[in-house]
Amino acid sequence: VAMTDESGMIMLADLPINSKPMIAARKDDHIKNGVTTLDFLLVQKHILGQELLDSPYKIIAADADGSGEISLMDLITIRRIVLDAINELPSGKDPWMFVDGHYTFRNPANPLQENYPAMAMEVEMAQHLDDKPMHIMAIKIGDVDNSALTSGAPITTSARSEKQLQLLANEIELQAGDDYLVQFNLDELNALEGLQLTLKYDRQALELKAIPATGGVLKEENLHVNADRGLIAVSWTSLDVAGQTDGQYLATIAFKAHKAGRLSEYLNLFDAAVPAEAYGKDGSLATLNLGFTKATEAGVTATDFRLFQNEPNPFRSQTFIGFELPGESNVVLSVFDAHGRLLHRDQADFGKGKQGFTINRNQVSAASGLLYYKIESSFGTLTQKMLLLD
Repeated sequence: VAMTDESGMIMLADLPINSKPMIAARKDDHIKNGVTTLDFLLVQKHILGQELLDSPYKIIAADADGSGEISLMDLITIRRIVLDAINELPSGKDPWMFVDGHYTFRNPANPLQENYPAMAMEVEMAQHLDDKPMHIMAIKIGDVDNSALTSGAPITTSARSEKQLQLLANEIELQAGDDYLVQFNLDELNALEGLQLTLKYDRQALELKAIPATGGVLKEENLHVNADRGLIAVSWTSLDVAGQTDGQYLATIAFKAHKAGRLSEYLNLFDAAVPAEAYGKDGSLATLNLGFTKATEAGVTATDFRLFQNEPNPFRSQTFIGFELPGESNVVLSVFDAHGRLLHRDQADFGKGKQGFTINRNQVSAASGLLYYKIESSFGTLTQKMLLLD
């Protein structure tokens, strides 16, 4: 048994030139690595004939249930992986498959019907002398967009996309013992092909009563609830909905409050479960953030209170966090690390219009990586992500 290096290379010495050894590859991993709602969408389009997967390796990866064909069961399996509803493949096999990279598929559009060399392969050493190495193709089951990580380094949606969207809910002053309906809106919903996210609620403060309680585009198959951890996972594509989504909201969730306080104190996005991201019909990838807006005077709408992406992003020494207010307000800025630890807090009074805070590296304890910044005002609470480089 031998391990490859970081580039995936390995040297096997002292093998006779005329030998035909059996070489097998294996990689321990979690089935969720690289599997997102975007993979579900791509396989969904393939099944419907709207956009076929363009390589035999992607088609092999799409066979998530190991049945030897691409079907509705693969969609169900991929969605269950995204929603964290299962932690092993239905076939019981490893999440990675290894195929002889020199093999030529007779029918690349239907590789699952071929007996291609995989997992354990006989190698003729005479064909791999000098500068002719053996090529093994690694395929992560369920990952058809090739986003799986091959090392332990985490990657976030923010690192892959500069676009950010706000999922909005009304800020509510909760009273213990009362029931509440929380509606989640996304103005860009009709421009999206899909999205995924996980909501985390404080189980000591909120009790989940129903989801979806009424209306919205989300259906039962788009959701998975882990009541023990206070998690609500969402995976949705526009192909799940008949017709346009103009004027529709994402979902309404019913909660019972067990503590008094603001809703934004007890409900947030949980990126550790699944990256909160959205896929545009124009092919764009965007990070999703959760914001809370308050009812204000007549003529002021939720879109009048906006939080912008910090500039520059990523940053090393200094960055500017801009926002827009529909009126005068005291504004509190909080910066957190990926574990929710408060790194910096500032506040000031601002007038109507575009305003902002400047942040220096030393103000956030020189922590590097993914950071969250939150703006609290009399018009609501909005959150975004940013990256601090070493």
